[in-house]
Amino acid sequence: MRATCDEYELSGTVRDTTGKPVPFAIVEAAYYGSTLTTRSNSDGTFLIQAAEAVCDQRPPERVGVLVIAEDFRPKRHSLPFEQ
Repeated sequence: MRATCDEYELSGTVRDTTGKPVPFAIVEAAYYGSTLTTRSNSDGTFLIQAAEAVCDQRPPERVGVLVIAEDFRPKRHSLPFEQ
């Protein structure tokens, strides 16, 4: 995840335990009481961007990430913002 005055952005690839991409998984990122949601593409890649600038706020220390995919148990992570 990276922050600029214009946007917060989270990108990556959803993979299963063998490293195979997981298509069409729901990916949610939560910070500052807001939740941003997207789906991974057919190759498992995803991109979440905040809809508005938050220049008046410091970046959060941690971001909660939840991934939900068919045939898999939901996976929740708490990641350092700079990661």
